[in-house]
Amino acid sequence: MKFATTFCLIVMLSFSASAQDSNWYALSGISLYDEDVDAAVGSGVGFRLGIGNQFNETFGLETVLDFAPAVDPKAVAELADSQSYDIETTGNRYLSLLLTASTSNNENVSWVGKIGFTTYWFEFEGEFFDHGVSLKTEEKDQAAVISVGARFNSFELSLSKVFGDAEALSFGGVYRYAF
Repeated sequence: MKFATTFCLIVMLSFSASAQDSNWYALSGISLYDEDVDAAVGSGVGFRLGIGNQFNETFGLETVLDFAPAVDPKAVAELADSQSYDIETTGNRYLSLLLTASTSNNENVSWVGKIGFTTYWFEFEGEFFDHGVSLKTEEKDQAAVISVGARFNSFELSLSKVFGDAEALSFGGVYRYAF
């Protein structure tokens, strides 16, 4: 995570030298996820926060932190074929650096595509009493991510896909606040 944070700061600061020609914005919103035990993502609503810089009408750069919901312990127990268990999980968290490209249909609607990489991590601790097994793990890895969507003035709807072991798919909406 230190590498991703440092890289994001360096890239964003390097482009801030031409601040007169760029537009900074903050974004926040929600993401909807479907349960995927293998990707350590639960079903429900996640939260998204970020900051970005629109370099020109077409290209920009965003750093986004997503909080996916935790996996339902019952789903993990079913996968392990366990009736007696004590499971605690955190939802996957994704820290992403995304290159954005957009094109406008008119003044109010833009089509948006994003591509980049994400660092993701989650924690799992479980005890399966009927199998006599205890397990504690912290996963952390990096993967590619893409997103496509539409922006309506300051509101953006998108479909995002994380590849690799954390193959999460989410539908989200964010509000962009320019500053």
